[in-house]
Amino acid sequence: MIYADEQFYKEKYLAGRTPVIDMAFAYYIRQAGTELDRYIAGKDVTEYKETVGLCCCEVAESFYRYEKTVNSPAGAPLVSYSNDGQSGTYDMSRFTPEGHRKEIKVIIYRYLDATGLLCQGVGG
Repeated sequence: MIYADEQFYKEKYLAGRTPVIDMAFAYYIRQAGTELDRYIAGKDVTEYKETVGLCCCEVAESFYRYEKTVNSPAGAPLVSYSNDGQSGTYDMSRFTPEGHRKEIKVIIYRYLDATGLLCQGVGG
């Protein structure tokens, strides 16, 4: 499901900041919506529409950064650099499939943990 459109992204989520997603917005917001669907599992989001939209936008940005960095590691955070030999070390931990999945989960829980929208697992 799509929880936000490009206008919501620019006006509500970014609130005047420069967009991170500079192309293929529909692709990334759809990816984010699919990921949110896994956590929400068909629950009615009407009461939390804006919160879910904000969450979806941040998840979409995460997908965008992940794809961009995996295709060009220079986009990852630089953790060390040596001037003599012109070398650099990048922190790629967030840009592994496991690291990215963890990042998405953190984003989703930060926005939706207190809403009651997240699936409640069966304890055991």
